[in-house]
Parts: sequence; structure tokens; C-alpha cells
Amino acid sequence: MDNLFVNNRRALILEQLMKGSVTVADMAKIADVSEITIRRDFDEMEKQGYLKRVHGGAVSVNGRTTVVPYAIRQLKNQAEKCAIARHAATLISNGDSIALDTGTTILNMTDYFNHIETLTLLTTSFFVAAKLINNSKIRIVLPEGVLEGGEGALVGETVVKSLQDYFVDKCFIGVGAIDAAAGLTEHGLQDAQIKKILISRSRETILLADSSKFNKIAFKQVSSLEQINKIITDKIPSPDICDAIKNANVELHIVSTTTDKVQII
Repeated sequence: MDNLFVNNRRALILEQLMKGSVTVADMAKIADVSEITIRRDFDEMEKQGYLKRVHGGAVSVNGRTTVVPYAIRQLKNQAEKCAIARHAATLISNGDSIALDTGTTILNMTDYFNHIETLTLLTTSFFVAAKLINNSKIRIVLPEGVLEGGEGALVGETVVKSLQDYFVDKCFIGVGAIDAAAGLTEHGLQDAQIKKILISRSRETILLADSSKFNKIAFKQVSSLEQINKIITDKIPSPDICDAIKNANVELHIVSTTTDKVQII
């Protein structure tokens, strides 16, 4: 439980840093903890490379290649991610062959597979496979690769080669950032490469992205918007993103975090 509180608090710190620098005093009030606790968080997060200590506070050092730890990402925007995942699961039909990317929103999809009678699932996520391993209705295919513990992802040149042997009806992916001009981008080189392959091997590609991902650019391009069929998010993006999505003939699904209503644009 202590680790949960720590990760939740540090996710909050990262969220505040996205808006600019933060002071120890202000962060202590926001998180409702002592200033000593925040200083310890800042010290540890600086060692991990997620911020830089300055007099009285901290500033972000997140660059385009910086990946926030999986355990911390899992705690951010939970309501939004669950709503997106719940709707994404409704787009799966019995008998489909699908690919599930790694990522926290994608993992949430596995909580909403009760309607599925038969499914073939290709995934590079050990976490996804572990959650569905006892579901006899789902045939799970794991490509060859090396398991990266923190992300629970299969990585390496072997997985890249292995994925090229498969073709699926639908793939569900997440990305680090979305921009009107740059399209879909990711922080890690190999992560971007794997997503590219999944997109190229799928008849339909569905992007799951909470609204915090828009109007940002990460390190490596995954694809243009034109290569995506549907985007599921929780808020209508900015006008330039909306125009780019429309011009790319991508179907935009806006989900509600409080009801089952979905707006399709």
C-alpha cells in the first residue's frame, strides 16, 4: 500500500511539472503531505532522471525520449483510461483476430472482454497475457522476444522479426504523443518500431489516447494520422488536431467518464 501512495504522489508531481516548475511548499499542499516527504520525493525522482532540483522546488527534465515509469503511468487519468478502454472493447467482434499493444490504457481493455465468445489475441504485453491467461475463450499468441520487466513488454530484434509473420483484423495501440503535423510519436525507438509493424499487419488500427497525449511530440514517429482508422479519447481535441483528424478521414470517438455515451465525429 505504501508503494501505491508513493507512486500516486509522484504521478501527481509529474502532472504538476507538466504545467511548469513546482515549489516544495505548494506541492506539499497539493499532495496533503509534509514538505519533508516532498523533498524526499524530489531527491529520489532527480536520481531517476525525472526532474531537476532547484532552490525551493523542482523543474521538469522530461524530454522527447523520457518514458515515465509504468507503475506511475498506471495511476494517471484512471477514469479517462477506463472509459476509453471500455468503449474500445465494444469494437471487438466474436471471431476477430486482434493485436494489443503494451500500455496502461490497453491493459484496461482486458477488464471488458466478458462479451467475447471466441478471440485470437496477439500481444507484446506480458501484463495483458497474464490477465487473460485463464480465459479459455481467448487464444493468446506471444511473439518471440526478451521480457522487459518494468514495462512488462517483449522487446528485442527477435520480437520485431517475429511480429512480421502475423496478420490481424484489428490492432489497438497507444502512443506517447499526438500532433497535427507530426502524427503519432513515441518516446522509445523500438516501441515505435513495434507499433509500426502492428499497424502494417492490421486491416484496422484503433488508437486509444487520453486527452493529455494531444498537442505533443515525442522522439520517434510511429505513423501519420492517415494510417489510423479510429481514435478513442475522452475530450474533443484542439481545433488543429480535429481538422487534421478530419482531413485524414479518421473516425473520432469521444467517450464520457461518467456515462456510457459516445460521441462519434
